[in-house]
Amino acid sequence: AFTDEAFPKTAVNNATFTELVGILGKNAVTVYEGDIITANIYPFENYNAVVQFNSEKSRFELKFVHVPTFSGRAIFDNNTRPLEFLMNANIDVIGDIFNNPELL
Repeated sequence: AFTDEAFPKTAVNNATFTELVGILGKNAVTVYEGDIITANIYPFENYNAVVQFNSEKSRFELKFVHVPTFSGRAIFDNNTRPLEFLMNANIDVIGDIFNNPELL
């Protein structure tokens, strides 16, 4: 039987619910809104990207953020690209904006 003792209730922050974006990249990675990703294509040598929804364009996009160890000119900071940018790349989800803000 299901009881409160066996399955205690846990408070959940509704802001942490994210939408499944889909399976992306040549290596078929499952990606959610708010994920922080890296890839094997330019400019990911010095940047990570956050998967976010653009309500004006009604699409998910990548928002570039330079990696904390990057010391060059941050020319891609806050630039966005459509998810199609990753179709021929191998990507890795390295965290998310809720649990790994230090990656931004």
